[in-house]
Amino acid sequence: RGMISVSIYSLSVILTIFYKYIDILADLRSWVSLFRRRLTHSIHIFQSTLTRGIWDQFKNNFKLLMLYGNAGLTGSLPSSLGNIVSTQSSIRYHLYNCNFSGNIPESFANLPAGVKQLRIQGNKLEGEVPASVKAHANWNTWKPNQYIFPQQEGYGLR
Repeated sequence: RGMISVSIYSLSVILTIFYKYIDILADLRSWVSLFRRRLTHSIHIFQSTLTRGIWDQFKNNFKLLMLYGNAGLTGSLPSSLGNIVSTQSSIRYHLYNCNFSGNIPESFANLPAGVKQLRIQGNKLEGEVPASVKAHANWNTWKPNQYIFPQQEGYGLR
């Protein structure tokens, strides 16, 4: 509990940034330069007060991007997430049980081949999944009937 020491800026590699149940937005925005300069392997921010406005920071060589259960994540899924570059071989992106709406961006067809899990269920997504996303080499690995198509009641993808 409490503030995270500024000495974290002196680390050459940060393996995990992990937040749960706390108001982290102000603190996280102050870490913008940290995300840009350090190799971060995983970010877990769930059931917090996280809102939009930090997507440009997620361009590193991530293995885990866990942003699930954040009701403040609303609007469209950020197309910039489809342009994340990673050489990791087993990547997991969990963006489920938030309040994203609209459709899956075409850019998700560009997700790295290492993305073995794409979990976006439980949002407010609807409409047709782009054919290019369905053509991704890992579409079946992502188990779309379990982790992509199920959305909040009244919403749905096809």
